[in-house]
Amino acid sequence: MPLFLLFLVIILQPLLQPCETATASGSDDCQISTGSILSPSSSSWFSPSSRFAFGFHPEGDGFTVGILFIMAPNNTTTLIWNHNRDNAPVSNSATLNLTADGLMLKGSQDSWLFSDNSSSTHCASMLNSGNFVIFNSNNSVLWQTFDHPTDTIMVGQTLQTEKKIISSVSETNHSSGKYHLRMQSDNNLVMYLRGYVDGPENAYWSSNTYSKQVTSMSLDKDGVLYLSNGNQSRQNLTNGDGLVINNTAVVHRARIEPLGLLQIYSHDLLANTSRVLQRLPDDPCTIKGFCGDNSYCILSEDQTTPQCPCELEKLMLDEDVNMVEFEKAVKVGLWCIQTDPTLRPSMKNVIKMLEGSAEIFSPPNPNP
Repeated sequence: MPLFLLFLVIILQPLLQPCETATASGSDDCQISTGSILSPSSSSWFSPSSRFAFGFHPEGDGFTVGILFIMAPNNTTTLIWNHNRDNAPVSNSATLNLTADGLMLKGSQDSWLFSDNSSSTHCASMLNSGNFVIFNSNNSVLWQTFDHPTDTIMVGQTLQTEKKIISSVSETNHSSGKYHLRMQSDNNLVMYLRGYVDGPENAYWSSNTYSKQVTSMSLDKDGVLYLSNGNQSRQNLTNGDGLVINNTAVVHRARIEPLGLLQIYSHDLLANTSRVLQRLPDDPCTIKGFCGDNSYCILSEDQTTPQCPCELEKLMLDEDVNMVEFEKAVKVGLWCIQTDPTLRPSMKNVIKMLEGSAEIFSPPNPNP
């Protein structure tokens, strides 16, 4: 082999790891042995590519146990999975302990991430696919994070019938948020506003695949989101990346965002770039509750960015309220919710009216 090719192989090998299935073929696949301990002050358990890190990550005034994806560009990070997301963050004195009985989080209140009395834990691995797996001595999978998704689906991961992924509250608060995506037993993949009964009146997007024999949602290596029933049928929901097949330096993921969009991402680790391949629904303004209860949503002039020009829910009434300013805001708000869209003011005119540089005429009844 020419020397320059050998050099490239050595340099690029950590990036070009194939997506493993969750099996351990020998001791080389068992990166983490029983007796291993993690703490917030110690390093994480990394995948061979060093792109995924299982361990303690800052959350609020403490830490959450989760998997961090170290992505392009410039090694920015995002959390793709976390444990007990709706519990309070743990303190810096907490530890993760991999024992023969399983994986325990020890802190003010101990909790098991995994425990199995019928089979002894042998080892664990953080895989290049983003899956953290615990094996027994026969190299069989005892537990894996891919079976317990939070807000993200990775390549090789499957959302089974009646399972769901739930958005986070925000980019810094990873507890359960306002929206969820559910793979229903009626063959339909549906996004809902949470806090209400899952039904047509609370859905804002669906795959409309009632007549298809599909039971799960997956993401393939080209970034195509699809529904399937094993290997017998497949219904593509997105178009994918269009990159060269077997480009293992590209990582794809699907995430339901805090504002309710399902976005498919492509991260090119060699080119150090990231981009959104596709989003569902196409029009974010169809997402229920996107702008709150007392506003409405419009798209920007280029039809790509949702805007909430009138947010009356942010008004606070108390004894010190300026009634002139309050009346002005109410009038502007009534213009904003007119049934006839041609009567609604632009964002520029809203600002002018609120600043007092444009006259505010008395609005008609928005729902005569």
